[in-house]
Amino acid sequence: MMPRHPDTRRPASPCFLSLLVSRCWTTAFTLCLPALHAQTVSLNLSDAGRAQVIDGFGTCISGSQPREAWWQELYLDDFGASVIRVDLVPRFKSPWSDHHYYSPWFKGSGRTPYALNFETRSTQQPRHYSGPPEWEWELVNGVSYYNGPDGNRARTYTGPADYGRSFGGFSAPIAVMGPNIDDNISRTLDLDSGMVRGAAAVLAAARSRDPDLARFKLVGSIWSPAPWLKVSSGTVTGEQYGAWPFSRPGTPRPHIASDGSFVGGRLDVSGLPLHVFDDSGLPDDVAGGPHAGAARGPTSALTQFARSTAAYVRGFQNRVGARFYAISIQNELNFETFYNSCTYPRAEQYLAALKAVRAEFDKYDDLRGIRIKGPEDLLQGSDYALWQFGSGENVTHKNLRYLTALAADSVAAAAVDFFCIHGYAADGASSAGADPVAWRRWAEGWTSSPAAGLPSRVLGFTAYGKRSWMTETSGEASAWLSPSSGFPSDGAWSIALKIHQALVAGRQNAWLYWQFSTGSNASTETLTGSTPRSAAPKYVAMKHFSAAIRPGAVRHEVSVTGENAADVLASSYVHEIDGELVVVLINRSSSARSATLQTPLGYGSFGGWRSASGQLWQTFEPTPGPGGAITVPMPGYSVVTLRAEASSPGPAYRAWRNETFSLAQRDAGLAAPLATPFGDGVPNLLRFSLGTSASDPALPAQPSVSRTSRGRLALGFRRARGPGAVTYEVLAASSPAGPWATIAVNPGSPGEDVLVEDDSSDILGRARFMRLRVSLVDPSSP
Repeated sequence: MMPRHPDTRRPASPCFLSLLVSRCWTTAFTLCLPALHAQTVSLNLSDAGRAQVIDGFGTCISGSQPREAWWQELYLDDFGASVIRVDLVPRFKSPWSDHHYYSPWFKGSGRTPYALNFETRSTQQPRHYSGPPEWEWELVNGVSYYNGPDGNRARTYTGPADYGRSFGGFSAPIAVMGPNIDDNISRTLDLDSGMVRGAAAVLAAARSRDPDLARFKLVGSIWSPAPWLKVSSGTVTGEQYGAWPFSRPGTPRPHIASDGSFVGGRLDVSGLPLHVFDDSGLPDDVAGGPHAGAARGPTSALTQFARSTAAYVRGFQNRVGARFYAISIQNELNFETFYNSCTYPRAEQYLAALKAVRAEFDKYDDLRGIRIKGPEDLLQGSDYALWQFGSGENVTHKNLRYLTALAADSVAAAAVDFFCIHGYAADGASSAGADPVAWRRWAEGWTSSPAAGLPSRVLGFTAYGKRSWMTETSGEASAWLSPSSGFPSDGAWSIALKIHQALVAGRQNAWLYWQFSTGSNASTETLTGSTPRSAAPKYVAMKHFSAAIRPGAVRHEVSVTGENAADVLASSYVHEIDGELVVVLINRSSSARSATLQTPLGYGSFGGWRSASGQLWQTFEPTPGPGGAITVPMPGYSVVTLRAEASSPGPAYRAWRNETFSLAQRDAGLAAPLATPFGDGVPNLLRFSLGTSASDPALPAQPSVSRTSRGRLALGFRRARGPGAVTYEVLAASSPAGPWATIAVNPGSPGEDVLVEDDSSDILGRARFMRLRVSLVDPSSP
C-alpha cells in the first residue's frame, strides 16, 4: 500500500513520482495450512490492525508484605508488574487522630498493633473513659463487649456542623487546611502509615531496577475524604454490613466505624463557606505562592477537599521519593459500605469535586503533571449499571452517564486524563458463554436502548478519545478451575479470560487486580501468598499477561477461524521499542484444542509458556512446520503465552529513534517506523532514510524527478544511510498499476545525493513512472 505524501504530484512532463515505505520489518499476517482440527490464528500487524497501547499491569498494595524483599522480587521481576495502586485516604496526626476523638472512643488505647483493640468487661472499663456501668454491653461469642455511649459501635454525625458534637465527653476537632500547603502537611498529616511505608519500599525496589521509573507507574485512589467534609447521603447501614464489630443496621451515613473507617456519606460540594473551616488563624502562603495574599476566613468543604488532597498527595510524594502518575478522587464513587467510602450519586457532584482538585493541583509544579483518572465506578452486569439506577430524587448516576456529563463540560473534560472502571460484572465470565456484554457497552456504548427507561443512543468511552484502565477486580477461588464441574468462571483460569475480555472487548489500556499478597496463602482477594508465591494458580493466570506484555506494547487485532474457532481466544501485542511480539491464546473449552499460526516476517521463532490444571507455567517451545507455521496444542481450559523477538528495526534506526524521541513518546508509538508524529503524512522511516531528524517538523528534502541531457527520466534523492541500515530500491513502470521493475538497489554511496536514470524512458512523451522504496534491514553493521 502506498502512503499519502504531501509532495506526491504529477509533474509537467508525463511522469509520476511515487514513494513507497516498505513494511517488511513488521508485516505479518498469517497462516499456512492448518493441521487437522486446528484453529487458524491470523495476526494483523499492519497499521490497520493497530488497537490500544498497553500502559501496564499491577495491583493495589496493603499490609506489611510489600516491604519484604521476596514480595518485591516476585512482584517486579517474576510477575513483571509495572503499576502499583495505593490508598489515598488522608491520615492525620494528634489530636485529629486520637482514638477518643477521631474514632469511637471505646476503641482502646491504640498502644497495641491490632486494628480492632476493643475493651471487654474483663477490663472493667475502657482506659480512655470511666463511664456509667449501665452503658450497653453486648455478648459476642461468649464475651461481653462495650457498645459505646450511643449504644452503637460507631460515632455518627450529619455533616461538618455537628462533626464535633460531644461523644462520650469529648468533642472531635477538625483539621482545617489553610493557604500554605507545606504547613498543612507538617501540621496535620501523618505520613508514616503502613501504606506510605509500603509504597516507599516498592518504589525504591523498582528504582533499583529502573532508575528513572520510566516504565513504572504509581497511581492512587481516594476511598474517602476527611470525615468532616462529608454530609448525609440519606442511606443507612444495611443488614449485610451490620454485624459486630461494625455499626448496627440502620446507622445513618456518614459515621466513623469501630476501626476508624470514614463510612459513607457524600462530599459537600455546595461551595458554602462554613465557620468550622475558618483559616484566618493559619499561616499565610509563602511569597509568590498560589494562595499568597488570598482572602482569609470561612472556607467551603469543597475548598478544604481540594487543599487536603493536594497536601496529602504532595506529602506522600515527598515521603516515597516519586511522583504520582495519576490519582482518582474517589474509589467506587457510588458504593457506600462499612469501610472508607463516599458517594457522588449525581454527575454534577463529581464534576464539581473534579474541577476543584484539578484547579488546585495546577497551581503547583510538582502536582500539575499528575493525571486524574476517573470516574472509578463499578462495571457490574445489569443493563442499567452503565447509565443509572433509580430515578427522581433517588437517582444514582453510573459510568456512561458521568462520561456524558463530562463531555458537556469542557473544563471537567479537560481535567480527566483517562477513564477507569472496576471489572466486577456478572457477565464477565459466565456459564452462559462468557460473552463480555458489559465490556462492549463500556467501550462502544449502544445504538438501541438495552432496557426500559434507558436512552436509545449512548456513546462508549472510545468515542471521547481517552484511554481507560481496569483498576480493580477480585473474588476468584484459589484453584485453577472452580467450580470443578461446569464452566470454571470462579477459578484462577477465569482471570486470564477476564483480562482477555477487558483488553479485547473492553479496549482497556491497563489491568490491575485488587491485592497481590497479604497473607500466607492466596485468597479471593489476593493473587498469591507468602507460601505458594509463584506457584499460586491465580498468580500464574495473570502472569501470562503481566510478565510478557511490557508497557508501551500495542495490541493488534487477531482473528481465529476453524471448526472450533469460538473456543480459542487470541490477542497479540507488538512492542516497537523492545522489539517483541507476544501472542496470548486461551482455550475456553473443557476439550483439548490446537491453534496454528505463522511466525511473522521480521521475527525469530516463538517460545513461551503454557498453563493448564495441574501443569502451571510450563516452558513451551513449538517446532516450526512448513513455511514457519507452528501448531500449539492446548489442553482444556488452558492459557498459552508465546513470545518472539523482532529482527528489526535495525540498530541504526533504534539509535536514531532513541536520540530524537523521549521514552514517553516511544511508549505512545510516536517513534515507530511508520508513525507520522507531525501529521504531515511523512513516516519516521522516510525521515530516517533521507537524513532528516525526527524532531524537526520540517519536511525532509524530497526525492525529485527530472530529465537528463539524454532526455531520460531520472529520480534524485539523498541517500543518508549505509546498506546495513536501509535498502534503497528504485523502481520504474509504464503505468502506476505496474508492473514495477527494479532498476537500481542502493545506488551511490551513503551521505551523497544520488541520481538514477531510467533507460527505458525516452523523449517521445510516452508515460513513465518512477518509485523509491526504502526498507529497514538488521545486520550487525550500522
